[in-house]
Amino acid sequence: MTSRACALLLGLTVTLAACTSLPTTPVTARTAWAAGGLVRQFVLPAGEAMRVELGEANRLLMAVSAAHAEAPAFQFRIQHQHPTQGEARFRESGARLAQEPGALDWEPVRRVQAAAETETFWVNIGDSTEAGDRKRTAKRRLTTAHANFYVDAEGAEGITDDQLKRLGEAFESRIYGTVTGTFGAEPKTDPSGESRVYVVLSPAVDNFGKDKGLMGYFWSRDLLSPAATGPRAHTNQKKVIFLTSRLFEQPAQTVFGTLAHEFTHLCVFNQKVLVPNRATPEETWLDEGWAMLAMDLCGYGLRGGNEAIARDIKRFEEAPAEYSLTDWAGNPNGFSYGLSYLFARYLYDRFGAEVVKDALAAPATGVGAVQGGLVKREASFQDVYSDWTVANAVSGLKLTDDRRFSYASDVNLRGTYGGLTLGGVQARPVADFQKGLPGTLRPWSTTYYDLKAPAKRTWAFEFRSGSALFGGAIVLP
Repeated sequence: MTSRACALLLGLTVTLAACTSLPTTPVTARTAWAAGGLVRQFVLPAGEAMRVELGEANRLLMAVSAAHAEAPAFQFRIQHQHPTQGEARFRESGARLAQEPGALDWEPVRRVQAAAETETFWVNIGDSTEAGDRKRTAKRRLTTAHANFYVDAEGAEGITDDQLKRLGEAFESRIYGTVTGTFGAEPKTDPSGESRVYVVLSPAVDNFGKDKGLMGYFWSRDLLSPAATGPRAHTNQKKVIFLTSRLFEQPAQTVFGTLAHEFTHLCVFNQKVLVPNRATPEETWLDEGWAMLAMDLCGYGLRGGNEAIARDIKRFEEAPAEYSLTDWAGNPNGFSYGLSYLFARYLYDRFGAEVVKDALAAPATGVGAVQGGLVKREASFQDVYSDWTVANAVSGLKLTDDRRFSYASDVNLRGTYGGLTLGGVQARPVADFQKGLPGTLRPWSTTYYDLKAPAKRTWAFEFRSGSALFGGAIVLP
């Protein structure tokens, strides 16, 4: 270790096991010191209490994470020093519907039917149930190379031709090529034989103004075969995206970003389910991560100054222990768009666009899909997750350009987006170094501890858990 004053971050993730005695030797590092001496990562075997020794520093930031669905209990204690020494409902519903018998049994008509000037659609008010469906008539107002734009005949009279033109231009010039080039194409035709995507703007989407947070949705039931009962009884049998007719009241990033987001869900469903003919829709947390990444790549996401996304990231930064990467519904407010975005963005920045396509081609979903995408990169999900927790902690500190521990240069978790400034991942201050710190963790979640001493010291840590731990230490100036 260097003699300068420094801080360290130790990232740890928990897997299930039983607790035994404290070993007398330090744990074995997974890797040597990396990134110019910035990071060292550890794998601590299951079923043991572990003692971790680090070099001299006056401040440490500890990150403790959990990997499995159970909530493992653990205890972290600083040892006495030696004298010298952080719209998803439609995804869940679509996953269930795709597994129903016969749901994927449809064949498009041989003759492509021209989209009618007036169409009737089942529009959902946002609860992803059959009871939430409303039959609405909409008129076609714009046709582009890849989309038909329809506007509800009632309650959407304020939408202008210029607004639709700009939406159509954004879809053709930025969204369509970027999304299909990164995530794969949408179905060539839908069950009705139409090749273009339907984009329908209706006041029913946000329940006529009662659910103002819902900007739009793609529901995969509209690409499934009809059923006598349940949501599939109202399948539109079209490649259709629904947007609230109040969308144009939002900032431009939200207007165009919402279309990019929902179109990505359509393409991901095609690649994961329709192309391989598997009833395996992507898990919500990853599906939403890809859609958030698409917004960014199209220029409407965090990097484009989207304050709403920054706000969701800030919520995670302020209470990281409350957020699970994979347990989407269990997160505060029932979602975590910001966290899913950060993980998808990290994968893309570190491994490139091909890792996205490889993950989508994998027969598994969720963690298994990402692992499938990492096979060619000779990396594991566990190791990448551990590296990502490091990237979250040091983003904006300009400590390294090592791609394992970095985002793209214009993704800064301490930067300003719109009118909101991010503050970095917040850690829990630890005042009593002799007191054990008990805790429980959610699946693939992280809690951070901030340790400060008046002068440099050698730190030794004891971890006791019914689980295995892995993670890393980061030297900070």
